[in-house]
Amino acid sequence: MSDGGDNTEWHARIGPPDQWAQKKANAFYGAAVFGTLGALLFAFIGHLLLPDWFVEFGFLGFLAGAAGYVKLAARFAKRFSKDEYAKGNSRTDEEVRQALADIQARRK
Repeated sequence: MSDGGDNTEWHARIGPPDQWAQKKANAFYGAAVFGTLGALLFAFIGHLLLPDWFVEFGFLGFLAGAAGYVKLAARFAKRFSKDEYAKGNSRTDEEVRQALADIQARRK
């Protein structure tokens, strides 16, 4: 590795990113961002109506924003499911055995 901050070799050694962890991180940060935006919006509107309830409206806004993001993300994920069984393209036992045999043969 060079002193100039070039980490290309290091990234090549560690391999591809973990897709499961990336999805979970995206879900967490998405809920946090949308929750924060919801909190700000609800707190602002609530502050206009009842000035002394800024924190309460912000808390409710955070919950509403996070729940809205989770619902939206779940609907979006369901629309583009990669599950073969859910799409009606499930494999037979023989096809699964053949695929596992091919994978094991490539490893040897």
